[in-house]
Amino acid sequence: VFLSRSVLLCVRKHPMTTGTVIANEILQLYKKFSDKVDFKNVQRRVYDALNVLSAMEIISKYKNQIYYNEDNEFIDDDI
Repeated sequence: VFLSRSVLLCVRKHPMTTGTVIANEILQLYKKFSDKVDFKNVQRRVYDALNVLSAMEIISKYKNQIYYNEDNEFIDDDI
């Protein structure tokens, strides 16, 4: 849940971004809790979360760019 929410917050903060940028931001968050965090593992989980958000049409992907869909019905603005 923490990862999914973090991915969504990063996408909302940067409406046009890439998965690598999001993974780097989340990696910095995780490094506060543990030194044993692997970038590739975080990147895989970020892409998993992005695929779910894409399937729910919360984001859209074009090539390696990720766009936040502000017209979605699934996400409350209070996140």
